Amino acid sequence: LLLHYKARSFPKSLSSDESAAWEQWRVKHLEPQLAEYMKSIQRLSKREFTDDQQFVLQELQLWLESIAPADMSDPSSPD
Repeated sequence: LLLHYKARSFPKSLSSDESAAWEQWRVKHLEPQLAEYMKSIQRLSKREFTDDQQFVLQELQLWLESIAPADMSDPSSPD
């Protein structure tokens, strides 16, 4: 738990070993969910939305891209 707290609150303070352990944990927990999340975003983007709603949808997609593990390929593409 200390690693999680430190990584979320003070990411620049992580050693290289801690950074590697944190990234492994993130990949393990995020990877199974990314494809479904992107499908949901894509499905929603086909609907008619107000400008404000479209903005929120775009922000959600940008958020996903910002937290996605660095070594992952595009979750919508087949492996």
